[in-house]
Amino acid sequence: MVETGSATVCGGAGAAKADDGQRDLPGGPTDQPAPATARRVVHHGPTQGARGLAVCLNPKHVTGKLYALTETGRESREKAFGLVSVPLPRDVDWRRYAQVARAQVRRLVLLELAAANLPGGVTASALRKSLRDQHPIGLNPTIRALKELEQAGLADSHTLEGGDKRRRYVLTTSGAAIARQLLR
Repeated sequence: MVETGSATVCGGAGAAKADDGQRDLPGGPTDQPAPATARRVVHHGPTQGARGLAVCLNPKHVTGKLYALTETGRESREKAFGLVSVPLPRDVDWRRYAQVARAQVRRLVLLELAAANLPGGVTASALRKSLRDQHPIGLNPTIRALKELEQAGLADSHTLEGGDKRRRYVLTTSGAAIARQLLR
């Protein structure tokens, strides 16, 4: 299990499904209130979904399940532990968030891309160089992560006019929202 700020990502086939996947995510077309944050959840057993304490935000994923507390779960948490939870932000795509949060290289590349925040973008080699002191990641995994982020709609790439043919990457609005959530 990996804590990611306001929601919890659990891996493996043993993670329980809290709903059948028909429920819309926060910010979707229904008027359901957004599930609350889950700062510390020790075990996601089948009883949490049955009791209505937690909801799976990406039920179709096999690994990297993302759970959040429902209103009932927030109230129970406050009564039991005195901890107040705030609702999840509606501007974050939680399926994409789970894809980033469960993969270390994608998460590091997204956060470094957010930290760079250069107007013209940053190249893959410059991104790898800024990461290599704390996280020794090769250029190929960095490029792969950038392409995956681009395919997910979290980053855009372009080349500058002139002689420089290197691709430069910038975060999209969705990517910036996920980076803010990861840094919480």
